[in-house]
Amino acid sequence: MKRRRELGQEYTMRSGGVAPARSRADRRQCKSKGKECAVFSEVDRLLILQHRWKLSWSEKRNFVYGLVDRDNVGRKRSVNDEKKKENVPSDTTIRYYLKIKYQRKPVRLKMFVNTTGLSKHFNVSLNK
Repeated sequence: MKRRRELGQEYTMRSGGVAPARSRADRRQCKSKGKECAVFSEVDRLLILQHRWKLSWSEKRNFVYGLVDRDNVGRKRSVNDEKKKENVPSDTTIRYYLKIKYQRKPVRLKMFVNTTGLSKHFNVSLNK
C-alpha cells in the first residue's frame, strides 16, 4: 500500500476506499508576458511528472524546492488604514520554474502545481 502510494499508483486506503493514481491536471492558457508556459508540450509535462514520482520523498522535496525561488520584496509599503492591514502583501516573492533541456523556465503557479502533480495546498505549505 505504502509503496504504491509513493509511486503515485492507485492503492487501497486503510478505510477501504480506493485512492486514484496521481495524474497531471489540464493545461490552462497562460497569458502572462514573463511566463513561458507555452514552451512545455504535453510530453514534456508528462516526463516531468514521471521523473518526480520516481524519486524518494526527500528527493521529491528537494526537486520541488529547487524549482522555486523566494526573494525578498524590494520595497515595502506602509499601511495606515486598519481595513487594509488585513491584505498586506507578504515579505517574499515566490517564483516558480520548470526545467526543459536543463534550463529553468518561469511558469505560473497553476501550471507548476498541475505539471508536478502537487496538491492545491502546496503554496500554503511553502509559505510556512
